[in-house]
This record gives sequence, C-alpha cells and structure tokens, in this order.
Amino acid sequence: MSIKHFTINNKNISKNITNDNSKTPWTNNQISAVLKVLPKCRLDENHKITLDISTKHFKQLVNSVNRTEEQILEYLDFEFKNRLFLQLPITSLPIPSSELNSQRLKIQNRLNIKHKDIPKSIKEGSVSENTLSKSLSADQFRTCLTQNQSNIITQTPFRNSRKRHSNDFNSIIEQSPIKRLNSVTETFNDSSSLTFVDKILETINEKPKITFADVVSKNISKNKDITNSKDKFKNKFKQNPKNKNNLKFKNNISKHDNSLNKPKERKALKDMSFEERYKLFENAKGPLFRFEITKKTPLLEANIFLADKLKDLNKIWLKDKIDEKESMKTWQKANKILRTMHRVLKSYHYQKIDLEGLRVENQVRIKRSLNKTNRFIEQTTALIKVTKSSNDRKTKNAANAKLRKIVSINKKKFHNVEQILKFNNDKISILRKRLTTVVNSYNKFKIRKRFQIKPSLKSIIDQEPKKYPISNDTITTYLEGLFSYEKPTEQKLISEWMESTKFEKQKIFGELFDEVLFDEILKYSRPFKAAGLNSVYVVIFKKLKSAKNFLISWIKGVLDNRIPLTKTDITGKCFSIFKSGDQNKPENYRFINILNSHYKLLTKYINNLISSHLYKILPLEQFANKAEVGLKTNKKKCAYTTDDPIPIDTSNPSILLDYTELKTTYKHLGILENQFGADTKENLDKLKEAVDKALEITLSSPLSVGEMVKCINTCITPKILYCFSHIGDENIRRKVATRFDCLIRAKLNNHKIKLTSLTNSRLYLSRDNLGLGLKNMELELDKINLKNYIHIHFTKLFQGLRDRFTTMHEQFKYLAQKYQLNINLNDTSIQINNEDIDNEKTAKYRITHYLDKFSESYWLNHYKKSRQFPITYIEKELITPWSASTDFKPNQFKKIVMFQENLHPALNNAVNPDKNSRCVLVDKNNKRCNRFDNINHILSDCPNNNPNKIIRHDKTLYELVNLISIAKARKFIDFSDLKKTHIFKDIKLEVDQPHKILTTLHHNRPDLIIHTPNIIFVCDITICNISNLDDAATLKRQRYDLDGSKELIKPIPHNQEIGHANKPNFCKHLRNSQEKPVCFIPLCFANFGEINEKNKKYWYAIFEALKMDCKKSLERISRRVALESEFMAFKYVNYKQKTSQQATTLDAQPPLQTQGDKSQIMDVDMSTET
Repeated sequence: MSIKHFTINNKNISKNITNDNSKTPWTNNQISAVLKVLPKCRLDENHKITLDISTKHFKQLVNSVNRTEEQILEYLDFEFKNRLFLQLPITSLPIPSSELNSQRLKIQNRLNIKHKDIPKSIKEGSVSENTLSKSLSADQFRTCLTQNQSNIITQTPFRNSRKRHSNDFNSIIEQSPIKRLNSVTETFNDSSSLTFVDKILETINEKPKITFADVVSKNISKNKDITNSKDKFKNKFKQNPKNKNNLKFKNNISKHDNSLNKPKERKALKDMSFEERYKLFENAKGPLFRFEITKKTPLLEANIFLADKLKDLNKIWLKDKIDEKESMKTWQKANKILRTMHRVLKSYHYQKIDLEGLRVENQVRIKRSLNKTNRFIEQTTALIKVTKSSNDRKTKNAANAKLRKIVSINKKKFHNVEQILKFNNDKISILRKRLTTVVNSYNKFKIRKRFQIKPSLKSIIDQEPKKYPISNDTITTYLEGLFSYEKPTEQKLISEWMESTKFEKQKIFGELFDEVLFDEILKYSRPFKAAGLNSVYVVIFKKLKSAKNFLISWIKGVLDNRIPLTKTDITGKCFSIFKSGDQNKPENYRFINILNSHYKLLTKYINNLISSHLYKILPLEQFANKAEVGLKTNKKKCAYTTDDPIPIDTSNPSILLDYTELKTTYKHLGILENQFGADTKENLDKLKEAVDKALEITLSSPLSVGEMVKCINTCITPKILYCFSHIGDENIRRKVATRFDCLIRAKLNNHKIKLTSLTNSRLYLSRDNLGLGLKNMELELDKINLKNYIHIHFTKLFQGLRDRFTTMHEQFKYLAQKYQLNINLNDTSIQINNEDIDNEKTAKYRITHYLDKFSESYWLNHYKKSRQFPITYIEKELITPWSASTDFKPNQFKKIVMFQENLHPALNNAVNPDKNSRCVLVDKNNKRCNRFDNINHILSDCPNNNPNKIIRHDKTLYELVNLISIAKARKFIDFSDLKKTHIFKDIKLEVDQPHKILTTLHHNRPDLIIHTPNIIFVCDITICNISNLDDAATLKRQRYDLDGSKELIKPIPHNQEIGHANKPNFCKHLRNSQEKPVCFIPLCFANFGEINEKNKKYWYAIFEALKMDCKKSLERISRRVALESEFMAFKYVNYKQKTSQQATTLDAQPPLQTQGDKSQIMDVDMSTET
C-alpha cells in the first residue's frame, strides 16, 4: 500500500461546494470516522498540515462518511489546529463540549485573546497563523516538526498510482486545502531559458521567507513565560476585522501577517547600555538640560567611550601647524560628540531640574495632567458638536459610537457625557489652583536658594527682563567700534611679550602651560554657567578627563601659536543690562557676553597667567575700566601707602597724585565721599533712604528669619559701617549707630518678626543663646576703630609717626576701657588681657572675640532682668538646635518666641496673671479642665489635649524616620506608611510595631527599634516640660530597660533601682531573642525643641551609629518639635476665642447647644492643620 502525503494548505477555500450535503451538519458517526485519521496529521514549519495516508484508505474514508474530499480535509484542518491551539490531546477520540469550552476560556484569558479570534465551529474556519503562534510552545512545535520529519524519512518508496486515478484526484486537490507534498527532486522545464546553475543562483539570491516556525520562535523569545504575560500579547498581533466572517484560508507563504513587517520595539531607556544610549541621542536636537552626577552615572565608562571618540580629533591638535578651516571642522565634530555625551549623562539622572538647579517635577506633572484633560474636553466637545450639526449619517454614527464608548468606560462614576465634562472642567480649575500654588512655592524657594548661593540684595529681587527701546543694530555698532582699532598693532606671541616685560621681581615661567593653574581655574568654574553658541557646558570638561585632555591639547596649541583662534571660537551672545540715564544710548548699558566654554577657559587661563607674571604694585580692585581708555588707575581710591613701596619713576606722570584732586568728592556705595570725609548730615539722609529701601526689600522677601538677619548683617550693615567708621567723635558715632539700630528694629516690628513687648535681647544675642545674631551698630563701629589703631601700631611705615596719632590713641584707650580690655602697647607687640600677641591678624581676631563676649554677657543680663524663661534656660544649661539656622517664617518665629517665653496675651502668664483665664478644653464627658491655661499646661500637663500631643509625637517620629530613609535609601516615606517595618540595606527600622512576648510586659511597644549588623537600638521619643527633661529620660529608660512588669507613671528613685534589677523588661527580651547587644536610648525634647547636653549625647549616639550628619539632623527634628508645639498652642488660642464668642452669643440667645454639638466643634477646630 503506497502512502500519500497530502498538505493542508491555508489557501482560500471556495464557498461554492457542488455537493448537496455541504450545508448539512456533521453526524457523530461521520466525526468518529474522520477522527480516526487525525493522529496521522502533522504540522510543518510553514503552518501547513501534512496528512500521511494512502490513496486507497482516503477513498474508503470518503465513501464511508458520504462527504467530499474537500469537506473531509477542511474538517481535519479545523480539528487539528483547534486542538493544537487549545492544547488538547490529538487522538481519535472526540472532546466533550464542556471540556472544550472551559479550555477555550482558559486559553483566552491567559493569552488575552479576543473571543472572535477563536473559531468555535468549522463554519468560522481554522485557527489563524498568528493566533496559533501565541499558544504553541517551543516544545510542542519542535515535537510536531520532529515527528513530521521522521515520518518523511521513514516513509515507504513512492509508487505511481493509476493514471486515471491520479488525474481526477489532482484536479480535486488543487482546489482543496490539502495539497500533495512536493517531491524531493524537482524536475525542471526543458522549455525554460534558465539553466540549472541559473536556477540555483536564483534560489540562493531569493529573499528569505518568514515561516510559521519564525513566528513561533519570535513569540517565544519575547515571552519566555507565556502563562504569566497576558499584557505582552495585548497589542502584538492585530487581526483584520474584515476577516470575521471570511471562511477562506490565507496564503501565509505569499501574504504574511502585518506584525512581522513592523519595526522592533525600542528598549526602555533604563535597560539600554551606554553605547545604545549614545546611538539613540547621536542625532538628537533641542536644548540641553541640567543634571546631577549620581552613583548610577557611569563616569568611568563614559571616559573610556569619549576617549575613543575623540582619539582621531585629538591627533589633529598635535600637528605642527593647523589652518583655520581645519580647526573649525575639528571643533564642530568635537562639539557634536560632547553635546551627545551631555545627553547621555543626563539620561542617567531621571529628576527634572531647571536652569537654576531646582527640581520641577511637581510642575511638570500638573501641567501634563492639565494638558491631557484639556485635550479630552476639546475632543469630547467636538464629538458632541458633530452629533448635533453634521448631516453625514456615517460621521454622526461614528461620533455617537465614540461617545458611547467614553460613557461605558466611565459608567461606574458617571451616567452621561455632560457629567463627565463637568467633572473634567472642575478638575481643570483645581489643577490650575494647584499649579499656581506650586509655582508660587517654587518661586519663593528659588529666591531662597539663590540667596544661599550668593547672599546679596540682587539675589532676592525677582525681576523679569524688561524691553528697552534701543535696537540691536545700535548696540552691535557700538560694540564693534569699542573693540576694534583703526591701526591694529602687529600680533606678538605671549611668550615674546613676557620675555620683553621681564624684570627682577616677576614670576618666571618655564613653559606657558601650567596644569596646576589650569586645574584650579577649572575647579572654580561653574559647571552649568550659560553655554555659548556651541551649547557645550563646562560640566563635561570638569567630570570627564578625556574631554579635559582634549581641551588642554587645544590650549597648548593656541599658546604655542600652532592653532589659530577662529571666528567660531570667539563668537558669542551679548546681553545688555540698563544702568541709568538715556535708554537710547548704548553707553548707559552694561554688557554681558556669553562665549563658548572652551574659549572662556582659555581667556581665564591667560588672564591668570598674565596676573601671575606681573608684579602686583596695586591690587586689582583699585583699577577701573573706562570707556575708550582701557585700564586706568583711580587716583582717588588709590591714595594709600603700601608696606613695601617701589621707588616711583618721576618720568611716569600716571602714578603721581595731585593733592588738590584728592579733595574732590566722588560717589561710592550710593553716598558722597572723599579722602578727607564729606558732609555727614547729607550722607546720613541719603544712607537712611538707601537702608530703608534695602530693609523693605529684605523683609518683604520669602526668606526665613535667619536668612533675613543674615542679609541685614552682610548686605546692609557693611554700608553703614563703611560710611561712618571714620568718625572720631564718640558722641556722633553713638547717635548714628542708635538711629540705625532703631530703624532696623522698627522695620522688624512692622513686618511682624517681633513685637515691641518682646525684649531686644533675642535680636542681638548669638544663636547659641536663643538669639538671631543681629549685629549691633555701636559695637561694630567700635570694633573698626580699635582695629584701625592696631593696624597703625603694627605697620612699619607708621612706626616713626605714632606720636602724630594722638587723637586716635586716646580714642583707642577710651574704647578699651569701655569694653573692659586690659591692653598694653609695646614696640613690636601688643598685650590684650595678659596675652602677648606679636602679629596684626591675631590681635584683630582677639579684639573681635573679647568684644563679642562682652556684648553677649551684657544682653544675657539684660534678658534675665524681667524674664523667667531665660533664667531657667541658663540654669538648666539648655540649647536650642533650630536656632542655628532659624528656618522659620517671620510670623511663626514671632509666635514661637511669645509661647516660649509665655507672653501670649490670650494665655495666663506672668505678664497677664488673670485668674479667670482658665483652660477651656473638655474631656469625653464634656467636663472642662478649668485649670490656669499657661503654655506649660496646654502643651504638657492638660490630659484633655492628649490627641494633639499624639499628633505632635507622631510628626516628630516621622521626621526622624524620614531623615534616616533619605540618608540610607534616598527616598521619602509617606506619613501614612510610617508605622511599619522599613528595610534599608543592612539597617532595619521597626516603627511602633507590636511584639509577641510570653511574659506580661506593660511597656513592650517602643517608638523605634533600629537593627544594625552589630547592635540593636531601642528608642522612645518624649516631648515634655522644660524642667522635666532628665526625669522623662530616666522614666523611659526604667520602663524599657529596668522593670516592664508594671506600669511606671513616675521615675523610680536611683537608690531603689537595685530592687528592680532582675525584673523582666523589653530590652532583656530582645537580647535573648535576637542574640545581639541591645542599647536603649531615650530621645527627649522640651516643648519648643530645647534640649540639654545629656540628651543631646543620646541623639548624637543614634546619628553617629547610622553615620548621619548629627548637627543638621538634630536641627531638623528640633525645628519640627517647635513648629508642632506652636501649632498646638495656636489651635488652643483659636478654640478659646471661639468658645468665648460662643458663650457671649449664648448669653444673648436662650437656646443652648447640646453636648454633642460642643464636642464636635472642638474636635474640628483642634484637628485642623495649616
């Protein structure tokens, strides 16, 4: 019996079947008979089903089932592929319908395939190639293919059947989905013009066909675990909706699926290698953004990669001579590579940073959400408009369908489109408000950050650039005339110039390039200062050594005159800043040039080289740049002798000084002055006006209180001291100082930084003693006068002229006596308070130290006269960590000081001893506390205020845990996720977690447990009264590390602790269970962040064990305690005022509120946060 190989090909089946029984359903007997040959089917790599069956056997099957050959082969194709797709056994037994449906649903859900893509009957055709390739695993396909190949190899020799039989059968097969397998040796047509070799070459050069095996392997390579990757199959292969009712098979050899022709999906940026990122950004355009170097930035790999890219370009700089064109081309290529490297390094920093170096992620998120919502509203509104106004039926139906889809997606929340649009419009208004809030907060923070980098009045003025009437052409003409010469001199090399200007005291260089000097210049160059026209920032030269070496090679070539400076090197942008006068005249503008970074570094190096070469006769600040003149000595400011004068050449008239010219008055720092002084009253009025304006700018800015005082000390006070430090009359000097001190304090009162009822001591005390550190004008002027005479005493030039400074000497002795200084002047030294000093610098430093100490003692004594708080503060030797920066808003600081000193008018205190001022807080039974409501009672003692105490405690704990999280994992913890276990590498934090212990312990839930590799820290936070810090720490230690068997309410006396030594406690349990040393640390603060030295050591022990910045961390937590206490007191004062108003209203109106209403009002007011 010969075996025939019929191939079931997915060619289009003709719908016109001639037999009458084509539309009749299949009976069970027919299906059973056909299923007997189902195991003979095989799947080849081209998605064809091969049937290994003899011709006689096939004819018998056709006669027995009373179906045509085409119908039988079609049913076999459907059944085999359906079972293969549903992963059912391919046997001669039928599959029950229940099992078939359940398996179909399981496969559909697992592979995320639409139900219409899975045929349920033969009328819908067999499973398509794409759908089958998703379900078929690698092993299944390999098994099918191997079996098919083995059958082909082991088949019996082919025997020709009868001619009449084969002709009839071939005509049927050509139209059926089953075709014969081509023989191994193909016969060639003799009539063809192609030779045997031509056909072989044609076959070799033919484009490779994508087989079904390729589709399966592609799906498997992209989806290693098909069962757990539903989403990856969602959009991979899209079926054509037109084929829903098409019963024809596709010819997959000629027509492949569209998904096979699609380009490969791009990798996620985080999964790309450095080289792949470089290729991605190589042709990118657009602006470059600021970035930060993090641990993930591969600087070493970037250096090696960039060195290879610049290797050929660097060889050009080493040539003996380069023309201008070659230099321009080299920099063009290098700039492109450096810009691409900038983008690649930025891709490793995912935070969004603006040009100021500040994060703007919140703004970006809100703007994106705003734009997305706006687009949705516009599209939906346009669809509604189409449904109402369009005359095209198809267009209107399509719009209605889209609107129905929008409603169906949002059916859980909304019922119609109008509700959806209303919600999105409300969302836009909310987002705009949020964006305004975020932008305002960002602008304030930007001003503060700018001031921290560069403390000046200009930093806190947020001015937008203005447009002026002058044209760019006028400015360009002016600048071209300013920097050009009609008769240019012959160009000389720098080395020749240096050789011609040598004299004895100059610093001589062996080579022009000094790498140490260049490294110093590069170190102090700002990395993201505005780039020039080539858009290359200095950060590339600072961070990548290969880029730095490339730049050094170019600088050496320029200095050696091998490489010319091209037009592209020196061209830049110019920005004009208006100063004063006529806005149409370019002379009244100050110009800022933005040049290419490599050229800026070259000019900066040359300037340093020249200044090192020249002998410094005059300091640089004594030169003034005048238009059309160049460098000119300002004689009025330079009339000052030097220590080691050089003999002046009388033939050089530019150095000689005219004595009468020194008397002329000039303007400096906004006031008039000359070498002999100027009109004091006139200057006083002008200075008062300038100081008043500067104070208004400073105190109206978003700076914190500490930054405001710093601005006054560094930007306003120096101007006053400079103008009046030369006044020798003590009375005039004191009056001037007092006037300006009063002016500053009045401004502080007007801006609510302090009240007139508060003492001035908190302003002038140092920050170590609760003060703000504001400089006192009288003290600072006296310091200058004392230092001036010390300068005269130590300067050799004045040794023979000391007798002529009698007025200054008498003033020096008077000031020394005023500040209780014991000063003796010797010939070559000075003795201050029995300390011998032989140099001017140390003597000035000691003078400043002793005067500051005297001032501190004076203000402390003044502070203690009428205040109880400073007496307690000094006796307990307390410190306030937050006073180091005083990072509070003015209103917050004022309230903290008032509550801290117990001076608030609404509370019962020493200034306001009102017996009727009682605590109005109520308990659960609506019973008032009715005790005196001083600040200690509200914040510490009142049991009715416990809910707010818990909030303050949890916020303090959150601040500590968040600081640890930022230091160890660089991530913020949300307040809602606070009380859980947090793991950071080798450190584990258990925050307020319960522990199962067999023995009964009353204190078994500390606030924080820190697990380190070597030791476990058990910490518990308490915030108490200022006088109970030590007792609170002792009580916490005894609860967790001494006796936990009973509830301790007050501390056990120290001499009785021995009797509790063997009692069970939490730390003992932790030592036994974890087998590690356990250390208990009480973390205590007073109500407004005060702390003593003992408790400070406890806090430092935690931070040192975790390798954190102790000072800054303690300052942050102390600030949080002060803010939360201030907020508690603020809520109580508001609640008290509302209660009193309510009582007044109730007296006038007979109806009373119920107890439930009163408690509800109190809960709302006391729980609201700002």
